[in-house]
Parts: sequence; structure tokens; C-alpha cells
Amino acid sequence: EKQAIDGIDSFSPWDLSRLLTKYKKMRTRPGGALVEAIDQHARGSIDKFDPRSLVSTIHAFATLNLPFSSDLSFAWQKQAMGEVGRFNAQEISNSIWAFHRLGLRPRPDLLDAMEEQGVTQIQDFNPQNLSLTLHGLAKLGRKLGPELREALEERSVEVIGDFIPTNLANTIWGYAWFQQEPGSRMLEALERHSVRVMRSFKPQEVSTMMWGYGKIGLKPGDRLLAALEDQLLRQIMGFHPQNLAQTMWGYAKFDGTPDPEVFRVLGLHTITTARDFKTQEIAQVLFAYGKMGKKPEREVLLALASQAQRRAGDFKKAERANTIWGYAQLGEESISKTIWEDASDEEKPWQP
Repeated sequence: EKQAIDGIDSFSPWDLSRLLTKYKKMRTRPGGALVEAIDQHARGSIDKFDPRSLVSTIHAFATLNLPFSSDLSFAWQKQAMGEVGRFNAQEISNSIWAFHRLGLRPRPDLLDAMEEQGVTQIQDFNPQNLSLTLHGLAKLGRKLGPELREALEERSVEVIGDFIPTNLANTIWGYAWFQQEPGSRMLEALERHSVRVMRSFKPQEVSTMMWGYGKIGLKPGDRLLAALEDQLLRQIMGFHPQNLAQTMWGYAKFDGTPDPEVFRVLGLHTITTARDFKTQEIAQVLFAYGKMGKKPEREVLLALASQAQRRAGDFKKAERANTIWGYAQLGEESISKTIWEDASDEEKPWQP
């Protein structure tokens, strides 16, 4: 690293990005002094960066979770505005992913330009580019423009057969954050292909799909829901509390009711993993039970209450309200009073 620092002034933009890429491949972070030297040299030579080196650099910073200074961000975005017309599909999607990963809020005119370039390059987008772009824009709180949305959906339908479960789940997640329902052709293609590759879905992907449909307020098609439930039963031992909470919350929000065996298994696994539940997850599950009006075995409710007691002081106002409301809806007000003596069965739920 000392050698790199001493010779940093001779590095070209591509040399900098290749150096960072080596650290990515080694899965290790460079030292602070080297990061600072890279930052300073990149800012000083930013006018020499082409699309490839621009995107490789910011993507490496994001992948390695390195600090991306406000000065470097300003310089990077200024240079990108002049180069964005030459960005290819991967450079567009990787930039958007890096923005949200680094916690940046890029200038609106740069995102406008990236969207326009995305439309012109859409035929080169692969499933990874498509899902990362949708997911990344959602993370940035950016609403999809009509032209980009139409282009992304048309291209997704064309290449849907190449989507892997992560792409499918991230796509639904993106629409959920936009609170927009996919177009009819897009939705049909997503559901059909999801059923086809369901055996490859991991717990996180199953629960993300369930959560996403709930967030949109759209019930999955019958074949997709049946496939998700079958895969849930196969994968249940790999479900963490977050997966359980997302799944239950999804059912509640799209006004669904789990298959009886799925409902039973979800309850049993909740008992097993209750001590790992966070306050938000407790609240989501109790909200879901209350919203569905479907009561699990009392042992499930008691296991959640025991964990809630351990973390009673950590509950946010909304989480406490949903927990109390859920118990009240199930006729178990006495359980919530073991957590908080001042719990009221008139507590109103907060819709997350």
C-alpha cells in the first residue's frame, strides 16, 4: 500500500479502478491512507475519467463499503453528466446500485439523464441490469418515469426466461417500494417464470415476494401462491424471524390466508425462533394475526410475548401499538398486559 500511495500521482483513471478491483477480488478493504490518496487523486484527475473508469471506481467504493467523500461525489457526478450519453446498460445499473449502497442522493438531472440513456440502451439490458436498476431507483426514492417503466417492462418480458430468483424477488421488491403494480404482461411473465423456477427460491426470496405483493396490495395468482407455499414448506427451517415476519405481513396486507399446513408450520417455527425476534418482527407478526383474524396456537402468542417482555423497552410507539392491537383482535388482551401493564385493548393499529 505504501508503494501505491507513493506512486499514486502517476496512476491513470483506469489504474485506480483496477487497483480497487483487485481489493474487491481479494475481499479486503484498503487502508485509510490509501483510500484518502485515491480520493484525492481521483478528484484531481476526474476530467480524464471515461464511463468505464467512472463506474468501475464508484462500484468498487460501494462494494468495499469505503467512504465516498462529498467532494469526490460532487466531482464524480459533474464528470458523469458529461459522459452519461456514452454509458452502457451495465454502467447505468451499476451506478444506480452504487448510489444507494453508498447512501448518496445523486443530483436529479443526472438521474434524468441516466433514465434517458437507459431507454436508448434498453435492448442491451440483461436480467441483472433490469432488476438492479428497478431495485436501485426504488432505494433512492425515485419514481419510475413512464418511458423508462415501459422500456424496462418490455425488455423484462423479452428476457424473463433468464431471470434467476434473486432478479424476480428484487423486481417485485422494487415495484413494492414504488407502490405500483406491474403492467399486466410484466406481471403475467413474472408469475409464470417464478412458478417455473420456484424450487430454486431461497427463504429470503420467498419472503421478499410475499412482502412485495403485500406492499403493493396485490394477491399473487393462484399458481404462484401455491408454489410459494410449497417452497416455504420445503425451506421453513431456513426461515429467520425477518422472513417469517415478512411472509405473515404479506398475507395480511394482500388479504390472504395461509394454507392450514403453512399456517401451522409458520407458527411452530415462530416458537422455535422467538428468542431471535426483533421488536419490529414481533409487531409485524401480531399485526398480521390480528388483521387476518386467524388465531394460532396459544404457545405461539406466549413465545412472542416472552420475547416482547425481554425487549419491552425497545419497542417504538407504532410497534407497541400493533402488538397490543394484534393481541386484542385475537381476544388475548391479557397477554399484552403481561408485557406492558398500561396496555389498552383500545389501542389503534399503525398501518406499516
